[in-house]
Amino acid sequence: MDESKNIFILRNALRNTTGIANPRLYEDFKELVSNIVEDSLTDEDMSYILMNIFWKLEGNDISISADPATFFLGTTTDYPLNFKVYNQKAGRIDSDPSSSTIFGYNANNDLVNNNTVAIGYYAGRTINSPGNYNTIVGNWAAHRTNIMDSSVVIGYEAASNLDTSLSNVIIGKNAGHGYEDEMGYDLQNSVIIGTDAGKEIIDAGGIVAIGHSAAKDFTGITTAPIPGLNTSQSYGSVFIGKQAGESSTGTASAVIIGAQAGKLNTDAHSNTLIGSAAGENNFNENVGTYPNTAVGAGALRGGETAPLTSYTVLEGTCNVGVGAGAGRLNKRGWGNTYVGYLSGYDHGNSDILTDAYSFA
Repeated sequence: MDESKNIFILRNALRNTTGIANPRLYEDFKELVSNIVEDSLTDEDMSYILMNIFWKLEGNDISISADPATFFLGTTTDYPLNFKVYNQKAGRIDSDPSSSTIFGYNANNDLVNNNTVAIGYYAGRTINSPGNYNTIVGNWAAHRTNIMDSSVVIGYEAASNLDTSLSNVIIGKNAGHGYEDEMGYDLQNSVIIGTDAGKEIIDAGGIVAIGHSAAKDFTGITTAPIPGLNTSQSYGSVFIGKQAGESSTGTASAVIIGAQAGKLNTDAHSNTLIGSAAGENNFNENVGTYPNTAVGAGALRGGETAPLTSYTVLEGTCNVGVGAGAGRLNKRGWGNTYVGYLSGYDHGNSDILTDAYSFA
């Protein structure tokens, strides 16, 4: 028999492993196998071969083997094992230690990454060079991110739509997700954990955001009013708590801890805000709100709604508020100290107040 006929027989035999659908085909296949093993085969031998040596669509019974571990689906060479679904790439396992392990429809489709694991529908689909040392798990995770290196991304659509992700840990649904219709934003050296944490973040680095919507819709600084601050990215800030630092712009070198603490802040550099809603709604369109220290629920908190003008909420620098509600609604104040429950509440009205001390 020539090789093409052998291939035809084998291909069709695989389709008829549950019975002898074509007597002529069966006899040809029996002859082929007999020639390979250089021995005559009985019908019992052929039945065993047809029922057990092929992986069947309806499954195989491997209990007949003395050592079931001898049965496997895979390769016996060092070539990668590839999977496809609907004729699209859906998985790859390679023996090369520097290669990537991929499983999921269209996951890491460009296949230019090294030492990367991508698992999930469209996970890491468009990542290109350098693309090394990444772990990407989740449907649509990092699916439109351009450059990624040394990052861990886990969660549905986590770290998607970023231009560059370098040395980040991003965990949670939509965590670290960039703007849906815009590209070109970077995130690096950061830890972001929580549903929607860091979602629609713009140009940030070295931040820690933990909690539902922490640092969501957060924008890096564009000016450097304090010497030494980076002018393009918000380095070194910590946001912990649900909505901590959400919708803030221009915040750098800040420590913000507590639900809604530091939410809706503008140009709030080097602030320390600890407590539920501490420093929330602090806004200044002219000089920024920095570096303030607020400890206590609602300490140095601005108005109840997002600011519209520069006189609606606290806009000052070097203020200290310790205690629940301390310094709340203080407008246009600099260098003030408030200690105790509601001390300095609504202090200063619309006038500039400086170097004031208030104790409850």
